[in-house]
Amino acid sequence: MTDPESDHGNLRFAWYGRLSTDELQQPQLAFPSQRAACERRVRGIGRIVCEFTDVESGRSDDRAGIEALFVEAGRGDRRFDAVVTYEAERFARRMVLALAYEEELRLANISIYVSDEAGEPGRPTSVLTRRIKQAVGEWYVLELVEESRRGMEENTRQGFNTGGIAPYGYRKRFLPHPARSMADRGKHKVVLEPDSEQALVVERIFREFVSGEGGIRGIANDLNLDGVPSARGGPWTGAAVSGILDNPKYSGFQVWNRRRRKTGGNLTNPQAEWVWSKTPAHPAIIPLELWKAGQGMRRRPDTDWRHRPKSGLPARPLRGMVFCHCSRRMAAVQRARRTKAAVWYWECPSCKGRIRDDRLQTEVVGVLERELLRSDRLTALERHQEALLRGRRKEALRTRTRLEARLVSVKSDQHAQLRSVAAGIDPVLVKEVVDDLQREEREIQDQLRDTERPSDAVRALAAIRGLREHAGDLRTVLRHGDPEDQRKIFRRTIRSVTWLPEEERLELRLVLPEAQDEPAEGRRVDSVRARGGTRTHTPFRAGAFKAPPSAIPAPGRRRL
Repeated sequence: MTDPESDHGNLRFAWYGRLSTDELQQPQLAFPSQRAACERRVRGIGRIVCEFTDVESGRSDDRAGIEALFVEAGRGDRRFDAVVTYEAERFARRMVLALAYEEELRLANISIYVSDEAGEPGRPTSVLTRRIKQAVGEWYVLELVEESRRGMEENTRQGFNTGGIAPYGYRKRFLPHPARSMADRGKHKVVLEPDSEQALVVERIFREFVSGEGGIRGIANDLNLDGVPSARGGPWTGAAVSGILDNPKYSGFQVWNRRRRKTGGNLTNPQAEWVWSKTPAHPAIIPLELWKAGQGMRRRPDTDWRHRPKSGLPARPLRGMVFCHCSRRMAAVQRARRTKAAVWYWECPSCKGRIRDDRLQTEVVGVLERELLRSDRLTALERHQEALLRGRRKEALRTRTRLEARLVSVKSDQHAQLRSVAAGIDPVLVKEVVDDLQREEREIQDQLRDTERPSDAVRALAAIRGLREHAGDLRTVLRHGDPEDQRKIFRRTIRSVTWLPEEERLELRLVLPEAQDEPAEGRRVDSVRARGGTRTHTPFRAGAFKAPPSAIPAPGRRRL
């Protein structure tokens, strides 16, 4: 809560606004409306001095605006005393996330005001009202998801297409919507019908694959040699052929929920979770039996190049950490040259964007040297860990003192029970009490032993000091060391490396301390508006760094 001695008429407020999407909502209209309501709420209490906004789902915990708010809330020179928002659900649509945000601000001595809540924050009625609204908000989202899923399932069972582009070999045919109100709004139902030329290609792919005339890559090569364009008009690839072989819609049935596109990284769901239409929904290009036969062969290593045993991972230190701007993991590929050594690239399997490995690794090493192996950052991290260790030692001392006092009391009670037996009281009457006291004594002894063990803070401080001692050796390894040794360093310091081709920049997510002695001038964020934006760096959390140099960055954002 805010300091009660502060002048409530001069409170400085940070306004937080959020929209779920900029497609269905207009930030130019919605944000001013939200802020105006919040300004009415704080009238007579204080004024809004800064703002933080997001265009992102309230169920996400990776939002640039809310993260920037918490970064500044943890600083001693923050510009605000309290936070005001339009609705309690603006902070988060998940109750557990909303409570975590409130607790973090409470620990920073910051109150949260809501435009549609009356009274002082923290009062029993205010807390009850807010919790009810948060619970209703989360229920609404879950109910909406469930209703949407039921609608998609029923739409599929009735044989209608559930969205997206038509698969290769089919085209969409639009039907009038059966509900008049929806039809009046221009809505319609979609079914599939075969494309005569592409349907022959699909049938050819299945026939050749099932008969064993060619593997997946062989079929793709044959189609390219015959000049057959793919769905996107370019050459065929093994992935494109695999996608056709895996698609059950070519059997005439409508199928939905084959992949977890929103929650599972686009991974394939088990076939038991697929939703099929009750009867064939559109003309089949191949029989269902042929599709099932193809599926039986798809899992054999000799017919599916994706499932063959790997001959070994390429010696790329950053493998598994490099991502494209489209969120796909980039793969290391070689470009052979006749007169010079082969060149390694990182290539996106989706958009085919490329960046040279040597260039990428040089940028990454430069970031680590400047942001992690810099003496002032290591000093800041060591100071923080020392303060943390002192606090834990004080807490351990208080705990040990309390346990030792309780242990003396327990032993005194045991002696009293023994004296009562010596005075003539039946031992059976005191046996249960003595057993309880002995059990409590063992528990206290165990807790005392736990306080003597080295804490994680001690080990972390030792590791930081070791890092300072060997910073020079680490720089040498990063520049000229063995690739596997470089990889060990990268795995412990890098969360991800994202290539942004349009900006010709890299975005790195590291685990770094916030240097406490950095000048504050020019580093504040007046507002942050981002859709899925870079997560702002906070001490000991994932931070984002972009390359190359540009203007003064926001807090926690470093540009190379």
